[in-house]
Amino acid sequence: MRMQTLSRGKVVQYLSILTLAVTVLTAVPLFLAYLNGNEGLQFITDIHVWIGVIWVILAASNFLVFKRPLFQFRRYLPD
Repeated sequence: MRMQTLSRGKVVQYLSILTLAVTVLTAVPLFLAYLNGNEGLQFITDIHVWIGVIWVILAASNFLVFKRPLFQFRRYLPD
């Protein structure tokens, strides 16, 4: 079985999806802490912010450099 090599565009897309997932997962404990009236743990806040910044950079590079949006909403629009 031969392994397929990933292109730069695919790597950026996979990293974008991974960082978005981590950002969403770290948002859950922060939101629950907010609902309880507590302050979220500092390291979760730091991870959330830094991974979110990385996601913005990756998504922007995916859109600008590869001229391909992460999600193609055009296919859901009526013709």
